[in-house]
Amino acid sequence: MVCAKMRCNITSNNMPNPTIVTFSNIEVDLLNPDPDTINIVDIAHALSGEGRYCNHTFEHYSVAQHSIAIMQSLPLKFKLEGLLHDATEAYLKDLPAPVKHLPQMEFYRQLEKNLDQVIRTKFGLPLIESPEVKECDTLVVPYEKTLYRHGNTPVPEKWKSVLWPPMTRAEARDKFTYFFHRLYDE
Repeated sequence: MVCAKMRCNITSNNMPNPTIVTFSNIEVDLLNPDPDTINIVDIAHALSGEGRYCNHTFEHYSVAQHSIAIMQSLPLKFKLEGLLHDATEAYLKDLPAPVKHLPQMEFYRQLEKNLDQVIRTKFGLPLIESPEVKECDTLVVPYEKTLYRHGNTPVPEKWKSVLWPPMTRAEARDKFTYFFHRLYDE
């Protein structure tokens, strides 16, 4: 069965094996992701089109732009991790937190955790999210809501300069890719 670039291949034990075919035409097995099937082209492409807050924003605000803002707000030691902190969403989508944390979503959370470990290993990141990255990711939410939704938290200039203005998909993809290569290749 093929559904919007998602395939459910049947394995030898008659169990479905969910795979996706990425932008660069690579098949990724979501149950057993292979690091060789994970690449920055697919991550940047997918995250630049994936809207934060289920796309319920005044302007398109992508997960890629959010990740760039997190990266820009962290010390050098944490920048690559900040840029890639939501990389799993390139393969599993950005679920709204109230849905993601339902007890019925345990399987999804396990898929995400496994994929996160593969991505972290592939790109040489710590296997557990650094508290500095998590804190920055949490801190930015009320500012994003003010700029892109119906929030009312005053946005400090430090954050306004990295969150605004909204980027087009191409800008977000290209900047995400640029920063990745600048951080990873050095």
